[in-house]
Amino acid sequence: MTTDGFDDVRLLLHDAHPGPLPDLDVESILRDGARLRRRTTRDRWLAVAAAVLVVAGAGVAVAQISRPAPVGPSDPSTPSAGFAPKPFSPETWLLYSQTGIDAASSVHFVGELGTSPDGVTMSVDAVLGQRSAQGSLDAEGVTSRYLTTADGVTYVEPAALVKAGVITAGDAGSATWVRLSPPSQSRFRAPGSVRGAVNVADFYRWDPGYAEPRVIGGRATVAISIDASQIAPRAKTQTFFFDEQAPYLPLLIERDGRQIATFSDWNAPVTTPVAPPASDVVDIPGL
Repeated sequence: MTTDGFDDVRLLLHDAHPGPLPDLDVESILRDGARLRRRTTRDRWLAVAAAVLVVAGAGVAVAQISRPAPVGPSDPSTPSAGFAPKPFSPETWLLYSQTGIDAASSVHFVGELGTSPDGVTMSVDAVLGQRSAQGSLDAEGVTSRYLTTADGVTYVEPAALVKAGVITAGDAGSATWVRLSPPSQSRFRAPGSVRGAVNVADFYRWDPGYAEPRVIGGRATVAISIDASQIAPRAKTQTFFFDEQAPYLPLLIERDGRQIATFSDWNAPVTTPVAPPASDVVDIPGL
C-alpha cells in the first residue's frame, strides 16, 4: 500500500491487463488494405463524376426555366447534349463517358468478343438495351442469332458456339437454342446490355493520354489512348474515340490502328425480345 491514494486505480489497471497479445500479421493487413483500396477507388471516381454531372445539370436546369423550350425535330438516335461539364483530363473523359453509358437506353454495338480456346475469332453485331440484346454472333463466318430477355437470360443458336469450340455438335442435340448460365457461372459471355458492351471507366488507371482525334459519322471526337499490353498479347495501344459533346459517349475503339468496336444509334427506341419456346431450348452445364 502507498500513501498517494491511487492504490485502487493500480488494482483496477492490474485486473484489466489483457495479457500477452498475438503477433500481428502486418503483411496480410497491408495486402487486404491494398485490395480494398483498388475495389473502392473506381467506384469513388464514378460517384464523384456522377455527382459533378448532377450538380452541373441542376445549375443549367435552373437557367433553362426562364427560357422557352427550343422548337424543332429531335432525333432519339443522336446522343443528347445533356447537362455536363467538359472533362478536363484523359481520366475524366473515361469516367464521364461511363456515366453516359450507364444512363443510355440503347446502342447498336459491333465489336470483337475475342478468341475462343480453339483459336476462333468471335464478334457480335447487336442492338443492346438497358437489360436486353438482340443480334448475331459470328465465329469466322458461321453466324448465330442471340438475344437477351428482360430477365437477363441470354439465348444463342448453337452453330457459332460449335464453330468456336465452346460446345460440341452433340451438346445441343435437336435444340435450336442454347440457354447461357448466369454470367458468374458461364464460361462464355455475349453482351446482354448497354453496359455489357464496354466498361470504359476501368481504364482510367492505365495512364491514359490524348491521341489524334477524327470525325466519325459527322461527329467531332476526342481520342484517349491507353497501354493495351495488359489487354491483348503483343498489343501496344488502344484508343477510344468519344463524342465531343455531352454525354461523351464512345463511337469507336481501335487497337494498334485496327477497328475493334463501333457504337451507333445511341438511345434509339428498342423492343425487348421474347424468350424462345422452352421446347426449343437446351441447358448445357457450365455454359
